[in-house]
Parts: sequence; C-alpha cells; structure tokens
Amino acid sequence: MPTAESGLGGLTQLRRDPGIDLLLLDFNMPDRSGTDTALKARTIRADLRIAIISGFITDALHAEADELCVVTVIFKPDTVAKSCEIIDRLTTGVPPP
Repeated sequence: MPTAESGLGGLTQLRRDPGIDLLLLDFNMPDRSGTDTALKARTIRADLRIAIISGFITDALHAEADELCVVTVIFKPDTVAKSCEIIDRLTTGVPPP
C-alpha cells in the first residue's frame, strides 16, 4: 500500500500508480486539506474511492465531502479496529455503515 506524507505526495503517488483503488486522506495535512486533495484527485481519477479522516467532523465537512463524492468521513478517535473495518469495507466495495 503506497503512502505519502502530504496531499501533494498522495497526488503524485496516484498519478504514478493506476492500481490505487482507495485514497484515505487526513482532513488536516501539511500542505493542503483533505478536501482540496480529494478535489484534485477527482481530476486524476474520477472513479476513485476516497475517504477522509478527521478528529473534528462538522456538518460543513460532511457537505463538502458529499459534493466531492467522498465515500465516507471517518472519525479519527474511533478505535483502530473500527477504522480498519471501514477501510476493509471500502477496499472490497461494501458501503461503510
């Protein structure tokens, strides 16, 4: 699984690796927000499943995520097991709960 330290790094990985089928973005990244990165990712791969993780989820974040066709917004303080379950569902094409 490729990883990146920033939104720009993630976009670079996405351009290089057509096998990436899920983009998991933190909302707060060093160089840009997760929603900004999701918007750019959509121009590279319109069919890509995208999830955003955040410790502070607002109605505005949900609305912006919906506009960008983000599959789900994951609450960062959730347990690791719950986050892994959501990611597993996303990689297998099963909608998260």
